[in-house]
Amino acid sequence: DADADADGDEFTNAEEFAAGTDPTDRNDHPDYLDSLSVVLPLKQTYMPFLFVAANKIPNGWRCEFFDPKQKDDYGRLGRKLTAVIGEEIGASGIVLKSYEPKSEKRAIKGSVNKKEVDVSEVVVERKSDGKKLRLVVAASKKDKLAPVDVQATLVYARKGTKNFDVTPGAEIVLSGTKYRVIEIKATAKGAAVTVENVLTGKKRTLEP
Repeated sequence: DADADADGDEFTNAEEFAAGTDPTDRNDHPDYLDSLSVVLPLKQTYMPFLFVAANKIPNGWRCEFFDPKQKDDYGRLGRKLTAVIGEEIGASGIVLKSYEPKSEKRAIKGSVNKKEVDVSEVVVERKSDGKKLRLVVAASKKDKLAPVDVQATLVYARKGTKNFDVTPGAEIVLSGTKYRVIEIKATAKGAAVTVENVLTGKKRTLEP
């Protein structure tokens, strides 16, 4: 029967014949990734604030952040947040882990002279999963917020349809086989998602 699945690997006999695999051998079948596709658009999450300054205090440094989407006490858009090492920054779920004062000399446009520029950095950590991100002090409160996560939606179409919302490092299971998401990036085609078979180490890049 062409529509039967003689070896129970979720591929019909007809599909296996077409792929040149053995329909009686459960371990010999087409790649499950052939049934996995990327759905656009990618989803991007961003830091909720900018790192804008640091002030010396007796026990170290107090760092200042700016949330452009939160209102201040006067109802104006844009709120200042402060934290010392180990404190949560506002109610963001993100903790300040370290501060490093740094500067560098940069050329002045139209001049041979150079000026000292603040390029201090902080390391922050998301409490929910321990993800760390390094932020460089913003030149302006109008700077762009730093990206944190890029998320892709993968659709597995085999014996029904199953959706996976994944970020780099996530693992998914397709018909009993485990795969790890190695990389997600935007491309001219919209997206490229690289996944790896955890058991064999074989990698495949999926595109829409």
